[in-house]
Amino acid sequence: KRLLVMSKFNDYDRKGQQKVMNILPNLFSGCTLNFEQHIDDNGKVDIFMSATTQTRMYKYAIEAKDRWYTHNYFDTWVLEEDKYKELMKHYENGYKPIYFNTFSDNKYLVWDLSKTDCTHTGNLTTPKTTVEDRGKVTRKRIFLPVSGATYSGTTY
Repeated sequence: KRLLVMSKFNDYDRKGQQKVMNILPNLFSGCTLNFEQHIDDNGKVDIFMSATTQTRMYKYAIEAKDRWYTHNYFDTWVLEEDKYKELMKHYENGYKPIYFNTFSDNKYLVWDLSKTDCTHTGNLTTPKTTVEDRGKVTRKRIFLPVSGATYSGTTY
């Protein structure tokens, strides 16, 4: 049963990562993109990529989250503290730390964590997994307001 749950979780996680992968070429239409890693079940960061313009290269570490809600269902979304810390490790190595959320209403919100106020935190009790009810867990979360998103748009 454990393998089945992980498979469902990984399948859903891959679906969210693929949605982001489909949006990125439009967001970076003037750049050449190079994906170092994506859709890796063992990766601590979902997507590593570089975007190169005629004069400069930018590197990104992206955490992708596909939400079953509309983008404005809540006025604040959350990021697990351990995922935030992992993204910030890569920031120290020259990657922009990005939290990229897609939603059921075909919208997306993107936070550049290097430019976002991430000091609003708290413990939040949530399901252990969003794929299958396996109990609850309390974890420290970073609270990110919709109004503080760095970028937003439509997925199609």
